[in-house]
Amino acid sequence: MKKRILTFALCLCLILPMLASCAPVDLTYKGPVLDMYITQQIYDFDPLHAYNNEAQLKVVSMLFATLYKIGENGKLEKDLVDSDYTSENELTGEYKLTIKLKSTKWSNGEVLDAEDVLTTIERILLDENSNEAAAVLMDIKGAKEIKQGDATMGDLGVISTKSDTLEFSFTHRIDYDQFKLGLASVALAPLPAEVIDHPDWAKKPITAVYSGPFIVRAVSYEEGNRYLTLERNAYYYRDKTEDAVDKFVTPYRILVKYEQPEDIELEQVAISTPEDQINLYNQGKVLYVGDIPLSLRNDYKESAKISDAMSTHTYYLNQNALVASAKAGEEDGFALFAIKEVRQALSLVIDRTAIAESVVFAKTATGIVPNGVYAEKAANATFRAKVGELIAANADPTAARALLATANINPADYSFSITVRDKDDVHIAIAEAVAAAWSTLGFNVSIVKLGVEGKAADEPDESGEVQTDIRDDLFNEALEGRKFEVIAADLVATAVTASSVLAPFAYDYSGAASYYLDENGKPNWEATPHVSGYTSEDYNTLIKKSYAAEKASERANILADAEKLLVEDMPVIPIVFNQDAYLASSELTGLSSSIFAYRDFSRVSRKNWEKYVVTTAEAIITKAPEKTPTPEVETAE
Repeated sequence: MKKRILTFALCLCLILPMLASCAPVDLTYKGPVLDMYITQQIYDFDPLHAYNNEAQLKVVSMLFATLYKIGENGKLEKDLVDSDYTSENELTGEYKLTIKLKSTKWSNGEVLDAEDVLTTIERILLDENSNEAAAVLMDIKGAKEIKQGDATMGDLGVISTKSDTLEFSFTHRIDYDQFKLGLASVALAPLPAEVIDHPDWAKKPITAVYSGPFIVRAVSYEEGNRYLTLERNAYYYRDKTEDAVDKFVTPYRILVKYEQPEDIELEQVAISTPEDQINLYNQGKVLYVGDIPLSLRNDYKESAKISDAMSTHTYYLNQNALVASAKAGEEDGFALFAIKEVRQALSLVIDRTAIAESVVFAKTATGIVPNGVYAEKAANATFRAKVGELIAANADPTAARALLATANINPADYSFSITVRDKDDVHIAIAEAVAAAWSTLGFNVSIVKLGVEGKAADEPDESGEVQTDIRDDLFNEALEGRKFEVIAADLVATAVTASSVLAPFAYDYSGAASYYLDENGKPNWEATPHVSGYTSEDYNTLIKKSYAAEKASERANILADAEKLLVEDMPVIPIVFNQDAYLASSELTGLSSSIFAYRDFSRVSRKNWEKYVVTTAEAIITKAPEKTPTPEVETAE
């Protein structure tokens, strides 16, 4: 009898967990709704456009999963990748990396598969597209030739062998671990072909799908009522029939309120400036501030959590721009920045120490590659420490004037502008300091501020309708279209590897489009240099040599020489190394970061969050303009 009772008890132990797993998922549960100011408002959620402004990366990183990821400890971890292995055959010259994907879905319920990964890789390498993230892929067989229009996608060394498996091929042995570091880039986050066909797919929630922990639930750019609402992605690694809604993502919604009138809040509080966000943070109404306004940085430099942002605030000099000239014979303009001594002089006159101190959360730029980028494969050995300081922190106006005299340049003859992002108080302040420094040499310098604009009445989409609920980023368009004289941008490392920063300056590795239509509308293929117009055979040779290296240490040594040559030629002028600084309430739990200095909010909660009403939070959705559609997602309503 005792044996029968024991047998029955053991059966119960086995059956009860099975019964529990079959219990219906509680769809009435929602979870924490958190008010946070992640960063300034952005207008394009495309991962490919997240690398000339570090603010975009902070949001986009929450929306898209990557093949690998790198935690705050600097170690490589698998994200979408379930397993990987390498194989080599020296006799046949076959060198391969095979990755198998985890099972997950897009926010619309479609399966994320190997074809989505391949779509993104091909999109970056298309000869008609421009993106510096192509440098991360140049180890792959055929990648460089495809980008230059000398091969077709059929020659690409990436194939999907199964719906969940991809095989990467290389022409020689490479350091596979370093290559995988590159695959942690948000720029390489997989995207489905049927979605990205629309040119404005990432500018409005209804045309976008997401693979990360959050989706864009609603967004408004309406003056006086601007906001962003992020919501838990119900499909993120989750079996919807069995898994609790918060198994992988804790917050139900994250609310970012940029600008609101007094009557939209129960507390009758108006929001219109970043300074207002700090006031609400101090009142406990905003739990996180990821972008501290310049006017208050000195007040919070002791309490903010600070880390290197892996980006360099940089001035791009357009060597093809014809700047206004008062000199006889140059009435049509003059390619001032094509002269090496001019570029060097403009760099020498900048007091980087003073600018870094005024920005507060920044360090003087001592090179082009930012702090935090790996020399080889480990976070504890940085490229910056390996190469050392290549640029002086303080200004040397005497040397600058001597260089201009050598080049026979009279600064008073020339007028040009610095293009900067509108409403970015830090970038504008730096531009004013740089313009003042260049003016001391005698140049006539002005500042052009570019913001965003809605679609014009004569810009309908394929349906014939004007999309009034999206915005075009004029700054991004000026940079990508090379429509500037000097432009101030954050050079954000697309990966933790130095080649991701340095290779795009090489003619053959710039990632720029090589396909275009000529004046007669006929197709033409011609490799295009870096966005600055910089070309150097010596530099191109060094970068080519670096990609031929089999070991990460060998590549690092070559890239060190490449950066030294680049600083000597100075096609762009590094100003400061950006730092990330944020304020987080002690009420928050589960906050973590990546090596790229953006936050992971997937496990964030608020202590005793159930006590706080969400009426205010829900108002953000109910008061959203009807013209702002929301994606079709299943949420715990």
